[in-house]
Amino acid sequence: MDHDQFRLAPQELSKNQIMGKKIYLISYYFAPLGRADGVNRTLLTKGLADQGWKIDVVSCANYKGTFLNFQEDTSLLRLLGEQVALYRIENPQQSPFRELAAAVGMIPDAFEGWIKPAISACKKIVQDFGVIYAVIPPVTNAIVASYISQHNQMPLVIDFRDNVFNLNRDIVQKAQAIIASTPQSLTEMIQFYQIGDQIKSLVAYNGFLENSTDVIGSQQKQKKNNQKIKIIYTGLLNYAQDPAILARCIKQLSKTRPDIMQKLGIDYYGPENYYTKIFLKPYLSQVIKFKGYVIFSEALLAMSQADFGYTSLRYNSKSYCIPSKVFQYLSQGLPLIATGPDGALKELINTYKIGVFSEFSNLERHKENILNIIEKPHCVEELRMNVQKFSHIFQLKEQIMKISELLKSLGN
Repeated sequence: MDHDQFRLAPQELSKNQIMGKKIYLISYYFAPLGRADGVNRTLLTKGLADQGWKIDVVSCANYKGTFLNFQEDTSLLRLLGEQVALYRIENPQQSPFRELAAAVGMIPDAFEGWIKPAISACKKIVQDFGVIYAVIPPVTNAIVASYISQHNQMPLVIDFRDNVFNLNRDIVQKAQAIIASTPQSLTEMIQFYQIGDQIKSLVAYNGFLENSTDVIGSQQKQKKNNQKIKIIYTGLLNYAQDPAILARCIKQLSKTRPDIMQKLGIDYYGPENYYTKIFLKPYLSQVIKFKGYVIFSEALLAMSQADFGYTSLRYNSKSYCIPSKVFQYLSQGLPLIATGPDGALKELINTYKIGVFSEFSNLERHKENILNIIEKPHCVEELRMNVQKFSHIFQLKEQIMKISELLKSLGN
């Protein structure tokens, strides 16, 4: 199957009212949340609005939890134009006990308490005919969207930004279309939810803004220090990604190659938490630095001053995943240094030759890749040229245009 094109369903909806180009986006997480969940869904909304869609976003007003990081980036709200209306609905049952119950599998979703108030709000918000669009996780978004879709007899689209396996299969099978963030993810979701050809499907990468000045503004990019190779990591720092493996590799290499410490600079950006205090802090030095959380525009600016972007995935269960930071690195012309399971990330890097990859368990290969970027500048230049050559494929505009065509087709 060619996942770059959506599959045409043999039976279409009888109504031809999507031409009004209206979307009701159901997303518990949204701006001003400064995590990837908030950033990516804000960029998705901006992109669809730029394509002429009018969008009502229904999100949670009190999304901050107890155990995760929830830094805010209010500048994201400025990306939303007049085509977008944001409705923030309170979750009256937000509690650490629900978070714990969901973590140990006692309940399918920590956010079930938001379902009733969100549905109640949607009954008032949803008036004109349009597409009901759920971004998941969490699965609560799909439950709300499915109810509204059936109640108003409007087409339902479910967008899997991550693989989820705790959503009622009937909900997915009643959707008119599903979208996934990578080809592997789409295949796995189609197989798990037993999705037939009557449901359209599409791959849409998280992508990046083709014009980063929309976010960075008029700030000037500083010249890179050609004396050192700067490697940057941005985003969540947790054990599931375990980005401190880079610091561990550098520390081990320095025992036999102390000269590399004069040739590298490693900057970690992200929220301070248990992981940074326990797993990263022991490796910090004048070479390896933790710079804390910065808003999206400042993260992009920092990337523009680096030479390589770093990403890591620890577990095989994430083999379908390409972290969204990868696309932000590409937007700033950065080749990738990556480690993880055999899967979508490895395939992306090897297909376009835009970086170096090692299996997470292969520490020796990881160290070898680091040495190669120091000692083989001609190879580094080739990687940079490939990033310039192929990164346009992953521009957000390209992904949004595919999504927009899919949504318009639901009314044919």
